[in-house]
Amino acid sequence: MLKKERDKMEDLISIITLTYNSKNLKPTIDSILKQNYPRIQYIISDDHSKNLDLDYWIKYIKNNQNGNIEELTILTSEFNQGIIKNLNRATKCAKGKYIYLCSHDDELYDEKVLSDWTNEFVRTGADVISGK
Repeated sequence: MLKKERDKMEDLISIITLTYNSKNLKPTIDSILKQNYPRIQYIISDDHSKNLDLDYWIKYIKNNQNGNIEELTILTSEFNQGIIKNLNRATKCAKGKYIYLCSHDDELYDEKVLSDWTNEFVRTGADVISGK
């Protein structure tokens, strides 16, 4: 890896998980916690779920992260606003150079996903990259 690419790997990135009445957040959160990217802001934005124990998840994330979650941001709605408003609210809080989405029912494939995506942004200079 070139020095320029390695330096860009040190940029803060933001990953957003949108939630609404998720039955099982653990696989999603675990896939984010195992990432090897060194500087992550993790945003969970809940759109007024009925049974989401945010205190439990805050404690779980703090106790199970590997030191690369620099900031944990939890957003909640007083009423259901819909996915677009939920996403817009979360995006406004993002501080990272790159913003990634991992919905409440998704999982990142392995521990290198965020590093690989960031490397691809650095390599190509792209504004947007999507996966299939």
